[in-house]
Amino acid sequence: MRPHALSFALVALTLASAPAAVAQDAEPMDAPITFLAGTGNADSYQDSYTAADAPALEADSAESMTQMAERLADPAMQDSVAGMVEKMSSVMMKLPVGKFVAAIEDARPGTVKEKIREDATLADLAGPKADDMPEMLGEQSRTAMSMMGGLAKAFAVMLPQFEELGKEMEKEFKAAKPRR
Repeated sequence: MRPHALSFALVALTLASAPAAVAQDAEPMDAPITFLAGTGNADSYQDSYTAADAPALEADSAESMTQMAERLADPAMQDSVAGMVEKMSSVMMKLPVGKFVAAIEDARPGTVKEKIREDATLADLAGPKADDMPEMLGEQSRTAMSMMGGLAKAFAVMLPQFEELGKEMEKEFKAAKPRR
């Protein structure tokens, strides 16, 4: 099945909102929020990070990536996100867009190539398969999450090489700096 143009945008929107929803399910409501040094501006990161911290951070990062990959591959998580995608896209299909189109045409005549009713919805513009689109997008979200899980696993394995590459680049930049 070929992905629909809207599917990636809807999956991205849902995945962006999913961590908060998942975190609510995964953690007790009275769990404290932990702010980590380095999650703010670059200056605070530099002040709190030392070379001695690198092995622990690498292990934590690889473990976090592996955990994320496992969650993305979890069928229950995929079903949860797919359900959100289906509900969101179902609601989006009811979005009245005809007046927006009319306003665009009024502001810039000739922009809209087709005549669209003022009471038209996104489903009207999507065409005859609009009723199937929420389910299709939900299924595609499962596929996207599986792919992202595979990428996260690969990234976790490659993390030490990325760390090494970063160190090499830092050395090169420092060596090049005095030559200016």
